[in-house]
Amino acid sequence: MKQLVRQLVSLIAVTLLTLSTGSGWAEETTGTVAKDGGTTPSESMEGALAKRLARLPEVLATYDGGQFTKEELSATLQLRKPRALAQFSPAVILNASDAVLREVVKDFLYERFLYEKAKTEGIDENTSTIREKLAEYEGEVFNRLYYERVFAKELEKAREERMRELYEQEKATKYTVPGVTKLAEIYLSAYKSYEVKSGETLAEIAKREAGDPQAVRRILREDPFHFYRRSPGVETGEVDYREVQAGEKLLVPLKKDELTSKEALAKKLRAEAIAGADFLELAEKHSDAPASRRKEVFKLESDMMSEVQRAVEQARGTSITEVVRSPHGFHILKIMDRTETQTLSFEQVRNKIELSAEDQRRIEDTARRNLFDRLSSKYKLEMNTEALRRDDPGGTDPLTASTWLARIGDFRYTYDDFQREVLPYQKSWRGMNYDERLKFLRSSPKIVMELVKRESKALGLEKDPVYRSEMESKKIIEVTTEWLRRREQSRKPPTDEELRAWYEQHLDKFTGAEKVKLREITKRVNLLLPDAERQAAIESAKKQLNDIRSKIRTVQDFEEYARRESDAIATRSRGGLIGVVPTSFRGDAFRNEIAKLKVGQISEPFLYGSEVMIIMLEEKIPAPVVSFEEALPKVRRMYELEQTRKGRDLERDELFKEKRVELKF
Repeated sequence: MKQLVRQLVSLIAVTLLTLSTGSGWAEETTGTVAKDGGTTPSESMEGALAKRLARLPEVLATYDGGQFTKEELSATLQLRKPRALAQFSPAVILNASDAVLREVVKDFLYERFLYEKAKTEGIDENTSTIREKLAEYEGEVFNRLYYERVFAKELEKAREERMRELYEQEKATKYTVPGVTKLAEIYLSAYKSYEVKSGETLAEIAKREAGDPQAVRRILREDPFHFYRRSPGVETGEVDYREVQAGEKLLVPLKKDELTSKEALAKKLRAEAIAGADFLELAEKHSDAPASRRKEVFKLESDMMSEVQRAVEQARGTSITEVVRSPHGFHILKIMDRTETQTLSFEQVRNKIELSAEDQRRIEDTARRNLFDRLSSKYKLEMNTEALRRDDPGGTDPLTASTWLARIGDFRYTYDDFQREVLPYQKSWRGMNYDERLKFLRSSPKIVMELVKRESKALGLEKDPVYRSEMESKKIIEVTTEWLRRREQSRKPPTDEELRAWYEQHLDKFTGAEKVKLREITKRVNLLLPDAERQAAIESAKKQLNDIRSKIRTVQDFEEYARRESDAIATRSRGGLIGVVPTSFRGDAFRNEIAKLKVGQISEPFLYGSEVMIIMLEEKIPAPVVSFEEALPKVRRMYELEQTRKGRDLERDELFKEKRVELKF
């Protein structure tokens, strides 16, 4: 909801205030929002609130001719709150202590009685000042309701259209999930392990073990990377060749007859798998893969051998591939699972699509322009183009405060309105051209609010329960405020004698702080020492300061010792002078030490923070008292505020007594 209100304010540039602070009828309440019966860290606010409300009686107060219920309290707090509790949410207030809630109920009852009293004296919604305020507030209510009921939907539709555009642009990449094929493999290697014996060469091994002298180019190192033992670069002279050594382990290609046997075994195993044999059991028993990986199920990746890729593509469902021949051996693959490539729908990814700040701004600007164009056309907004084209508002026929620049029926937007609205932008009529002035009027808060108000009425938003409750709440506030204002105006102004008497009774409010001129000599102590060592260091510092104290007879003596002995870097060069300061400048403990001294005396050594010190009271400066004449404006304000508060409290008590109010909790 707060976000909606912020967007509304952005839409029409109108400051939207909630009716939660009241308006004069409850200056303050006793007590504070407490945790009695409130939320605990392990308990949700909603759960705690439900329990709290369940403990309250349905009827919170009765009076002659009526009652105030728990339901009325909850409903009223949604619309307005006592001023002293304005910063708290309705839930927090309802979850407060009984003492706080009693004051809240009293405030609402007082407001109710004042409203009734005001109406009997002819103060109601038809009173001119109240009528004007209600009309102004009505625009704000319509503004918000129109945003929530109409414009927010238009904005959301425009945002969704842009999101769908982005979805279509990125659908094939960002929102397409590639299919996954999971495989198991029986691998029969085309190589065998061989350990080099003393005196053998790579060529001899190729001829004898592989049956092919050319196999020297295909012999591999038996290590995790299986690099060629004889690098292809040897043939071109790019790298040197180092002959094999005894004990070196190699992978040597199989002979032709051995390969034929391996291929036959591969075909046999494939046939067994197709016939129903457990593929993973066959792999565990016959595969030449490392034992720990024989039953492994893995994903088909795009960087796998092309022979494997083709065989899997040609297979169907969860079938078994043909025997695949590769430079490394024979592969039989079983498709364990396969999911097809899937494009996610817009609904599936909607919450993941984020509009850029530029998109958001463009959508809002477009929606704002469309709104203005649509409503200005519907309600026949007329611009005074002759006046707007004038670069100089002065001249022989100057623009006056009441010169209209735009109008809708009996509504007028004047030159005075323009000057008031353009002021925060640090612009002026002369500093803008015709197009800029016209553009400014098209975004004028006052004009847009009038258009929205007319459209809201046309849509029947006056019948909306929110409109009715908020306008009723505003009416109650304005009527009671007007009654209190008139009552204050009728009060006789205080006489000088009354103000002087009040001033003398409250001299403490007009008396400054007593000040003192102090000097210090300090010895620093390491407070991180063990207890015994720290205490010994403190006592040693006190002894040193007592010795110094016994030798001081004058202020000059104190200055000399401070320069030589004090550890206080800030004051040492000034002869220990702290300065002229309030007695409370270092807290209560320090003030207590000052209070023990007369002018010219030196304190006993005492610990302050990480320093043991002595201080000299060189001078006392009495607390200054502001004279009655100087304080008169402040005295008058404070006196009138106090009298107003007392008058309201007394009036509330009398009304409660007259109405025989009885709280039920």
